[in-house]
Amino acid sequence: MWISSPLFAWFNKILYEYIPYYIGMREPWKFFWIVAILNIILFVVWVYFLSEILFKKGKLDIQKTNFDFYIYLSVIFTLINIYSPWVLLWFRGQLQVTNYPQEYFESKKFLEERGESKNLILPWHKYMACKWGTNKISSNIYPYILWSSDAIAADNIEIWSVYSNSNNPVSKKVEEFIETKNLAILRELWVQNIIFQDFCWFYEKYDFLKKLDWLEKIFDREFLKIYKIK
Repeated sequence: MWISSPLFAWFNKILYEYIPYYIGMREPWKFFWIVAILNIILFVVWVYFLSEILFKKGKLDIQKTNFDFYIYLSVIFTLINIYSPWVLLWFRGQLQVTNYPQEYFESKKFLEERGESKNLILPWHKYMACKWGTNKISSNIYPYILWSSDAIAADNIEIWSVYSNSNNPVSKKVEEFIETKNLAILRELWVQNIIFQDFCWFYEKYDFLKKLDWLEKIFDREFLKIYKIK
C-alpha cells in the first residue's frame, strides 16, 4: 500500500531517502515505527495540556507538595496502562525456556548411522508453533539440529496459510509435491527420506504421508516420524 497507493507513495519515498535503515525494515515495522513516533509526540502533547488545565485550576501543585506530585505520576502511569495494558506485565509469557524433544537428537544419530543426508523436512514452514514448545511461534529449529547441507527445509518466511514468496526452484518443487503427492518430484530432488515433525502447525495437512504406499516408516516417536522412500 505504501508504494502502490499514490496517497502514501510520496511520503514513503521521502522516508526511504532520508531515514537511516528505513529501507531495511519489513513492512509491518515501517508502519509500527511511524505509529510509535506519532504516539510519543501526541502523548507528550496530551500530558502537557492536561498539566496546564490541572495547574491553572489549582487542582495540583506538584512544586509545593510531594503528595500532589505522586498523584500526578500515578494518574499518568494509570492512563498509559489503560491505553496499553500489556506494558504493565512487560514480557511476561513472551520468553520461555523449552527443551527440544529428545527424538530430535536421536534422529540425527539415526540418520548419520544410515549415511542418509538427503532429507525433506516437513511441515513446510520456516516459522511455526509446536505442541512441545507450548505453542509459541519460533523458527523451525530441526534443520539446525540436523545440520546437513543436503537437507531440504522451508525457506518461506510466512506463517499461517499465507502463500510462499520463495523463488527457490527446489522450494517450488516441494510445494508442488505437497499439492500433487507425486513421487517423481522427490525422485527428481534425490530425496531419500521425509522427516515429519508431528504436532506442529497444520500437521493434520500431512496425514497423506501415512497413506502413501511408496513410503515406509523407519523412525517413529511422539513428535518425530521418518519415512523412507522405497
